[in-house]
Amino acid sequence: MSAICSRRDSTEGDQPDDKTKGTTPLATMARFLRSAKKLPGPRCTLQREEVAARSLIDAHDADIAAALGLDQPIWDGINPDSGYDSVDQYNALRSQLLDREKILGFDFSCRKQSSSNERRAEAIIQRLKREDRSGIYDTAPPRTGFGGQTHARFAGDHFLSNLPLINQTALFNVARHMPKGAHLHIHFNACLAPNVLLSIAESMDRMFITSSIPLVPDDGYASYDFCEIQFSLMSPEKEKPGDLFSAKYESRQTMKFQHFLKSFPKHYTKFTAKEWLLNKLMFDEQETYNHLQTAAG
Repeated sequence: MSAICSRRDSTEGDQPDDKTKGTTPLATMARFLRSAKKLPGPRCTLQREEVAARSLIDAHDADIAAALGLDQPIWDGINPDSGYDSVDQYNALRSQLLDREKILGFDFSCRKQSSSNERRAEAIIQRLKREDRSGIYDTAPPRTGFGGQTHARFAGDHFLSNLPLINQTALFNVARHMPKGAHLHIHFNACLAPNVLLSIAESMDRMFITSSIPLVPDDGYASYDFCEIQFSLMSPEKEKPGDLFSAKYESRQTMKFQHFLKSFPKHYTKFTAKEWLLNKLMFDEQETYNHLQTAAG
């Protein structure tokens, strides 16, 4: 860095140049960070960026070399720092650059060590995805968005927006036949329909229900829409008994779920208890993706 910034006189604390120090990516970055602190504002901004970029490239080179078991990564007949003189040379450089990016990918070792059956399965999945795109997403009626704008359907759209299409895809059919249904890990409430979960909960003597606010008829039963419901299995010593339907109810007081189900019809008649709970448990598209929605609700 002292050479880059044309500082001729060495001072106490200066680091030796690259000829006498290691040239590993970490060593380069360490020298860059120490030297960058000494540089004035914009005068050496470009130089700092160039050194940072070179350090990153060196780090990538080291990772690629380790992944391939080489002493150094090989650019086949091309110097990536010298540019290109023809379209063919550009295409060759681009091809090698893409290969390098694949090597840096988290899945490179898996792909490198994959069996013939695994590679065949991957080819089948990719073919099915292409068929799903052309046969389902491309042929589906466009969605109407803001101001009447229409948008073509595509697999990367919001999950709940695409759910009717996803259910028709060959990829989803494959997932249904997989041991874990394509889950990376299984959550109980992700594998069973909400009505099944409610039936199981109803049969459990120590299942409790809690609310964030009392369920009262004020403001047209608004609390039934705004409340946050939670279920918990509890031992007797952890109970905090309360009546969800009382105006004196305090947030997260516990009520036995079986008692809740019996009491619900006395206070709310628009839906049955289970119908109301199903609406609370299942998110719809408008609720989830509304422009006023936030991560906190």
